[in-house]
Amino acid sequence: MPLGSTTYHFADLDELVEAAVRLVATRNVARVRRCADSLTAQVDLSAELSDFLVLPAPRDRGGGLRASSPGTCPRRRPAR
Repeated sequence: MPLGSTTYHFADLDELVEAAVRLVATRNVARVRRCADSLTAQVDLSAELSDFLVLPAPRDRGGGLRASSPGTCPRRRPAR
């Protein structure tokens, strides 16, 4: 994404980080809901939970670093 696209759309870095964190959180909530909806009463819950946490869906691969980067930025830049 060209730098101009972000500086035009967001007022400052804090606004960009907030939008990124919200997007990642929304996607993660949707992923948890999809997983929960697919469970049956007969499933081994501990196995399913460990697979969910350790083995992300193939379409999610490659997004891990991007997804975690917005989460680390607020820790480096404490709230004012």
